[in-house]
Amino acid sequence: MSELERLIKSLSKLGFALIIFMSFRWVLFEPFVIPSGSMIPTLLINDHMAVKKWSYGLRYPFSKKWIYGPKVPSREDIVIFKNIKKKGVFMVKRVIGLPGDEISYFANGQMKINGEFSTFKPISIESFNKRFPNIDEYDLHYAYDRIQLNYEGNSQYVTVLNKFNRYRDAVDIVVPEGHLFVMGDNRDRSADSRSWGFVPLENLMGKASFIWLSCDERLSGTVCDPLQLRWSRFFKPVH
Repeated sequence: MSELERLIKSLSKLGFALIIFMSFRWVLFEPFVIPSGSMIPTLLINDHMAVKKWSYGLRYPFSKKWIYGPKVPSREDIVIFKNIKKKGVFMVKRVIGLPGDEISYFANGQMKINGEFSTFKPISIESFNKRFPNIDEYDLHYAYDRIQLNYEGNSQYVTVLNKFNRYRDAVDIVVPEGHLFVMGDNRDRSADSRSWGFVPLENLMGKASFIWLSCDERLSGTVCDPLQLRWSRFFKPVH
């Protein structure tokens, strides 16, 4: 076999591997690194998450056009979407309101959706620390906050409220068609639909699936420091 033939064969194998890799990212899963604490305690800074790409539809490669979709998520889904103000920036939040929902958000952190209050049960700092040992926040109040409307299942998640920062201005809105109302679980330290508006369904990129890597510190970029790994978070499903 000549040098040229070996080169062509090597390039063909490399091209095939790249096609498989890009297809995997396009259809199945794509990695996403959590850059901020807006989703504490569910997601921590430097959690590396797998995003399920086909959950709400599928786009043509390198295009904004959809092959099918976008589908409306379930309330409480944690979604990844394109920032509505900055191109090339992606965000992760929890879906609170679906198209047509009437939402009231009160200064104490409680919500009412379509005339019904979500459950709101404070929990102790001791219980919180046992469940989330990687979080050390001295000035927080913790509460369960579960949305029960039009939802079949037993999902329960924890929201964080700041004792001193009263960011929680009252909100009273109706979600327009084709849009979502999203919020971070770290309610007083999250820029979300309360500040910049609704998320168009067409901005959806996928649904949070599981954490495959997590660390306290990064060496550079998205590379985790191997001495700062959070082993307990590896392969943890995201709810």
